[in-house]
Amino acid sequence: MNKVSVGVLGVGNMGFNHARVYDELSDVNLIGVCDVNRKKAKTVADRFGAVCFDTPEELLGCVQAISIASPTSLHLSHGLRAASAGVSALIEKPLAFSLEEGKQLVAAFSESGLVLQVGHVERYNPAVAELKKILTDERVLAINIQRLSADRRINDTGIIHDLMIHDIDLLNWLVDAPIEHIHAVGIVDALGNNSIDYAESLIKFENGIVAGLTASRITEDKIRTVAVHTANSFVQVDLINRSVQISRKTNYHLDIGHNLTYRQENIIEKVIVPQYEPLKAQLSDFVSCVSSGGERNPLVDGAAGCDAVRVADEISRLITS
Repeated sequence: MNKVSVGVLGVGNMGFNHARVYDELSDVNLIGVCDVNRKKAKTVADRFGAVCFDTPEELLGCVQAISIASPTSLHLSHGLRAASAGVSALIEKPLAFSLEEGKQLVAAFSESGLVLQVGHVERYNPAVAELKKILTDERVLAINIQRLSADRRINDTGIIHDLMIHDIDLLNWLVDAPIEHIHAVGIVDALGNNSIDYAESLIKFENGIVAGLTASRITEDKIRTVAVHTANSFVQVDLINRSVQISRKTNYHLDIGHNLTYRQENIIEKVIVPQYEPLKAQLSDFVSCVSSGGERNPLVDGAAGCDAVRVADEISRLITS
């Protein structure tokens, strides 16, 4: 089996990890990396036995596929260059700075018959994969997701497109129904950066499911949780520890001929969750799709990336208008 030749454009925190995982995958040949910070790119290239390229065009001329982990403001230009060069791409989230830019990227890769995947890595979290299976047999009523931290590395987008967009994508995937209404409130410029730093959004879907999203980069504790209320259970997911717990209703009835006050305990199930690195699962999916010649679609394609940006744009508009 021929190895897929790949490169990484942008070697910040995420780009470094893309290079690390590609170096570990047996069906991948990590050709090289490129970054405006050439010193950093050289360090990463040397660490993984790759080439440090001076320009994106030089790197694109030597690979079949590329991870684009550059700042969001560059996703459109870097993505269009990749499509023009005939190179499939995994573009880190968000897909683009706006919905219109996202649509341009989807069209460019579609017209070229190339793979376009979006880096919504949370879908590859093993706890989320188990949650998806569990909800197949449940009638979902409401979902609450929290994504809180003091991570302030990203400064070219607000918190909606930086953090909450992960959970917007999860909602779109778990609910799979059109959105009926969105309400959102937030705090702007809490950190003196003129962007949204705390946000809460309430989303109602046409199938009746209600979802609440909270995102923050002013919270010192790092919290990543999903709570799902169903007709018969309450499912709690810790995305950091990759754990799932289900509290189920009991149907116990004690008939002793007169009224009795007692406490009814729920049945608690702790789901056994396979432990693997979500990023490795994501990049393996990408490489497999490229190897298939486009016959396989990635779990998170360009259309899904656009759907997430569309909702993120609306939530941001509601908070800032």
